[in-house]
Amino acid sequence: MKQFQEEVQEMSEIKPENNEIEPSGDEGVESNEPRLKKVKKEDVLVAEVEEQIIQIPHSIIHITWTPAQKEQARKLLLEKSVISVYHHFDQRIPYYTLRDWKKSKRIVRKKGSGRKPTNLSLDRQLLDWFVDARVLRFPVTNKLLVKKAMSLRDDLVEDEDDLDKKKKLKDLMFGKNWVKKFKKRHKIESRIVNTVCKKPYSYLENKLSSFYQTFDLIKDKSRLLLNMDETAVYLELTHKQTLTVKGENHVGIISDGKEKQKITVMLTIGYSPWRSHYVVTKIPPVIIFKKAKPRKSARERPESDVVEDLELKRIAEESGALFLQNYSGWNEEYMMVNYYIPHLSKHIPKQTNGLLLLDNFSAHCTEKVMETFDQNKIKYHHLPPNCTPIIQPLDVGVNAVFKRLIKEKYLAWIIQNFDDVVYRKVNSDQKFYKAASKSQVVRWVLEAWADIKDETIDTSLKLLFFFVNID
Repeated sequence: MKQFQEEVQEMSEIKPENNEIEPSGDEGVESNEPRLKKVKKEDVLVAEVEEQIIQIPHSIIHITWTPAQKEQARKLLLEKSVISVYHHFDQRIPYYTLRDWKKSKRIVRKKGSGRKPTNLSLDRQLLDWFVDARVLRFPVTNKLLVKKAMSLRDDLVEDEDDLDKKKKLKDLMFGKNWVKKFKKRHKIESRIVNTVCKKPYSYLENKLSSFYQTFDLIKDKSRLLLNMDETAVYLELTHKQTLTVKGENHVGIISDGKEKQKITVMLTIGYSPWRSHYVVTKIPPVIIFKKAKPRKSARERPESDVVEDLELKRIAEESGALFLQNYSGWNEEYMMVNYYIPHLSKHIPKQTNGLLLLDNFSAHCTEKVMETFDQNKIKYHHLPPNCTPIIQPLDVGVNAVFKRLIKEKYLAWIIQNFDDVVYRKVNSDQKFYKAASKSQVVRWVLEAWADIKDETIDTSLKLLFFFVNID
């Protein structure tokens, strides 16, 4: 290969003889003999290089090149010839590869090139409508985009007087290819919605400004900032999608029947952004199970709000968590008064004088709950309505990480215990699925809560002060 490169280098320095490329006869003298066509020096080199390349195996001339060199070669091919680019890279890129790039349409387009839209006025109006809709955070789909384009087309047809232009407008079609080109032309892409707000942003801005005006946390530097929120964890983590073989008509999964059963986990985090001796605080969670409703004959028996399962009691003693149960499986007023607030005051330092931030859930705003907070010397402040996806620390940066860690532990449990999870019934060939027990799910919850890093909580709580300057 080295010898071949030296020969190509020598050939590039050889000049063609005059009698091969110059016409016969003296200048200015007419001759009856046909004049020979001038042969360019580059054509001679190309022919010689191709002849040499054909003589050696393809595996020998295959030399790898970097993506940066490939991009540079494509740009050079817009202005220079193939042989010039071939020598520019010292034969690192094969000649035939450069020739294919030169002939193909894969060369980089110039800015502003490409096919223009059929109707520029309709294209601009549709783009302006799309931008206005997204400024208002209104969801826009492909079908809605097509409907709006058809509406604009009908308006343009009514306003147009020229019959030929009117006919062209009527012939406009808005199919999948048109939507794809429109999105590519204006750099529009489909995204998964991660924030849903019930009010427009102007409403949220006014609520946030009034909230920060009354937020006296910054004035008192001895406070501990706390945030509490409820989140649901399903006992059986079902999947809406599954991998399957192409062409399979029926795509089903097995289940234990617990895909709708869930528990409520009350999470509480704390952080002091002003004093270095305070560290990030994670209060042991309060977990609420849904209790089965008793029969009419058993309604007079005393009921207990604390879970009586021995295994769960042992886990609660080891972790410091609190396990409760009720008929709804969700947080209620008496749960806050009798269990959560005493549990919170038990894990907060007495001299901290903390401030708890809550959302506007009905169980957080009753008079009994507020009186119990005052009795336990815990100050509270409610976040503005419809703003929790923006400024509530647990909603913004903790809950998603918490559930992702639970799912990772669930998948690892399936891999390790696959034979026990999917089993066969006795005297039957049918397969059954056995979901995880309540105690196992509780262990995942506690392990995931312990695995959340302090940096995650720190970043989430600092989001509250995004609009506030703290010295």
